[in-house]
Amino acid sequence: MVVGNSRRSFDRAIRLALFALAILTAGFPGAGAIGVAHAQSAPPAAPPAAPPAAAAPEADAAKSQRALLANLVLLRGRLIAGRELYQFAGNREAALRHLGPNLNSRMAGIEKGVGKDGARKLQDAVNALNEVAKAGGDFAAFEKAYDAAVVASLRLHGAITEGRLQQPRFVLAAIADVVDHAAEDYAAAVKDGKVVVIKEYEEVFGYNLAAVHQWQRVAANHKIATTKGAAGVLEDMERLARAVPSPVPLAALYLTPAEMTKLALHLKSQVAVQ
Repeated sequence: MVVGNSRRSFDRAIRLALFALAILTAGFPGAGAIGVAHAQSAPPAAPPAAPPAAAAPEADAAKSQRALLANLVLLRGRLIAGRELYQFAGNREAALRHLGPNLNSRMAGIEKGVGKDGARKLQDAVNALNEVAKAGGDFAAFEKAYDAAVVASLRLHGAITEGRLQQPRFVLAAIADVVDHAAEDYAAAVKDGKVVVIKEYEEVFGYNLAAVHQWQRVAANHKIATTKGAAGVLEDMERLARAVPSPVPLAALYLTPAEMTKLALHLKSQVAVQ
């Protein structure tokens, strides 16, 4: 199925994907801005030294924070899909499928990690973006609200124990959870080489790009980018960036559901070698 404006959207998405891949090997130009957003919400003070019996609670905290990061990446994926549709497909109704109440499950997961009060500013920003989209505001207004929502989500990285977001294994485990979720949606969206559930396909576009962006923030560290497992992750990220290059389906899809599932499983296997 080829939808109007798909070529322009596809060309832009390819440029985004190529830009993402260049960043993976040459650093992340936007890291400074992201760093500022992160710094504005400092991580909580380190707790006092705990006895060995605290190992289990620490493991639980890591698991909870991994789930928080995955939910933040998934939320940003929905925002990315909405933005792309609002600007390039010119379809406000399609964009709204990824905003407002459609984000309730993601927000519930985030609130579980930071509490309702902790997520309030993000919820307010997400609500404001939805109102702009519902009103049919111009793209400049939408972009301003979109940026505010993304920054609010990045500030919640401050709830993750200091240093974890620079640990490849921790970040990749969260990304693997995101891609596993995307693979499930892709299997629901695609049957016999055709897109049968457009909303799920649009979500996968956003999830994949948000996952690549999250890895960029780790791979921007040259020491990490040259570690033992980095080459294999780079290959997976390159494939992920190409898998769904636009929320508007093309005449021929790049991956079958089985191939997307295989990619998700391979990413999971990479976690152990980081």
